[in-house]
This record gives sequence, structure tokens and C-alpha cells, in this order.
Amino acid sequence: DIVEELSPANVTFYPYSDSFGKTIMHRSPNEVFPPTEDKLLMHVMAMEKFLEAGYIQTSPYQFISSQKYTYKHQEHKARNGEICAFGVSGHSYFRNYDYHNQRSLVKYINLLEKGRLPVEKGHCLNKDEQMTRFIIYGLQKTSGLNRKFGGIDKIFFKKIFKISLKYAFKDKLRKLDKLGLISNLKRYVSLSYKGLLYPVETVLFFYS
Repeated sequence: DIVEELSPANVTFYPYSDSFGKTIMHRSPNEVFPPTEDKLLMHVMAMEKFLEAGYIQTSPYQFISSQKYTYKHQEHKARNGEICAFGVSGHSYFRNYDYHNQRSLVKYINLLEKGRLPVEKGHCLNKDEQMTRFIIYGLQKTSGLNRKFGGIDKIFFKKIFKISLKYAFKDKLRKLDKLGLISNLKRYVSLSYKGLLYPVETVLFFYS
């Protein structure tokens, strides 16, 4: 209610996750906090609240008051844009190389002083991995219930990879469509309402 009253241009909400079980909320190894049902309910409530307030949903957890406030970094990333990150823990994607900078400031500085790139790990993506990356970011970063041109652009996909999305991931798309997790329209494939509630689980279908 307070967020709606303040009317910020951008709104992001985060699902709580006690990943390491180290907070005071952690009760026992068999308990999950908050329960899955509560997390889903809060997600639904947040989506309904901001959509009713006139916001445009641009991803499962992000909303904007107008198209001029779009998350350009995420849109660029989802459309196969290259990113060169500088600084500790930076994540880059450049010429089909996906790599992470050192997480340690000491190691980062030492490598720079030696005239070396402060990269901790990296990987050159083959074509299948590039297509998978494109799909995952397209679904996770640009799907929204009331946004235009969201999700995976089939025409752009074919232009980049020289193969139709329909044939590249035929079985996976059919299965997700059957489960009601995606909305497969003429030009775009995006997360459905159900898929927006399970964005991580949905894209797991594309991992090997």
C-alpha cells in the first residue's frame, strides 16, 4: 500500500529464501521458511497489487510505471547483448565467452598488478549453450503479464541462430505448453501466469 502511494517508477520485490539455513528463522532441517504455499501467495498478491495499480510487469519480480523506465540492462542481456563487467565478482558475456571476475579483492588487485585479467572462471559457449542462454534470459528477464513484446522473440532467435525456435526446442516447448508454464504466441514465447510463479523451475527444462 505504501509503495502504491509513493508511486515509484520502478518496483522490484524479492522472494525470501533461507538458502543456507543460518538465519534465526531456520527451525530445523525439515522445515522451509517461508512455506512454499506462503511464498506463492505473496507472489500472487504482489503481482495483483501492482498490476491493479497500473504498473507494467517486465519480469516475474519487476514492474515499471511507464515504458520509458524499462530495465535497459536486462533487456540488453536478454537480447544477446554483450556485457563487459569491471570490478570484483563482475559477470561478463563477450564474443560467446561467459566469465566471472575474481570474488576476492586481494586476488583481483594482484592479478591486475601483474598485467593479467582478474578472471576467476570462464567458458566458451557452443551454439546449443548460446541458444539455451538466450531462451533462459528471454523468459526470466522479459516476461510479464501485461507487457508488450515480452519473452523470446522467435524472429530474432532465427536471425541470430539460423534455426527456428520451434525446431530447436520442439519437445521442451511442447511440454511447457502442456504444463501451462508458457504462453506460445505467433511471434513471442513468454512465461504464463503460472510460469511467472515458477520462473526458476520453468527454465530448468532447458538445462542439460
